[in-house]
Amino acid sequence: MICEFFRAYPSSLPQGAFKRVLTPILNCSKSSNAVVRSNAIELFKIIVSRHAENHEDLKSAVTEVLSLPKAGKTSGPDHRVALYTMLQSLPSSPVTSPEVVSSVPALLTKETSDPAITALSSALSSHLSYQLRANEVLPAPATSAIVKELANTKPPIRRAFYSAVGDAVWSLDSLEPEAPAALVKAILPALETSLKNVSANPVGVAAGPLEGYVAVALLLGPLRRGGKHGNSSAPGPKSVTYRNFRFCYLRESYHPVPFDCCS
Repeated sequence: MICEFFRAYPSSLPQGAFKRVLTPILNCSKSSNAVVRSNAIELFKIIVSRHAENHEDLKSAVTEVLSLPKAGKTSGPDHRVALYTMLQSLPSSPVTSPEVVSSVPALLTKETSDPAITALSSALSSHLSYQLRANEVLPAPATSAIVKELANTKPPIRRAFYSAVGDAVWSLDSLEPEAPAALVKAILPALETSLKNVSANPVGVAAGPLEGYVAVALLLGPLRRGGKHGNSSAPGPKSVTYRNFRFCYLRESYHPVPFDCCS
């Protein structure tokens, strides 16, 4: 009933009212009752959608949603799933996206609940895509964390990062701006390693073949459309065979080409 009231409300809430409504929503997110948690998520989605242009309110929302997980004070997996689903629904913006991209990798590496991992991965993907589209170069710690976790030994976490990063890069119209180019250059070694591992043992790799699929999709998709990345003068072409493709690449740049061009 409350959700329907706010859905019918014709405008955004005043700043003070927004914060007063946000507090009980977040309190309800820790309820042991699944219906209460679900309604809290729905109400959160409704009110933040009305405040997509209000950076002050969005900043309050992202700070409050992340505060308990970052402090390790959630009441359990169901509570975290509710919070991360709210995080996933936050509109991308100059105030929400940097905070999500900086905070989520650390939360994701510690997560043990599959639904929570899925929600975090989705949130990371959408906000990372926004930052790259806006050509906002990621802080070095965020880039390092993403690159590190692409080699995480826990299969669910590794798959989550490959899915998030792969979706974000795939969604870009161009890799030429500084921010996308910097991230692509940073993750290329991880793509190379994944392609080699999955090519050698497609069925038996611990994390499954997803990372190989992501590597192939990015190399044949955005990276091919965008041309080479990195130092074009780097010596010594190499090649990796993956099923019916061979990818010729230089030490810091990839040039996906048809199989017979590398023969």
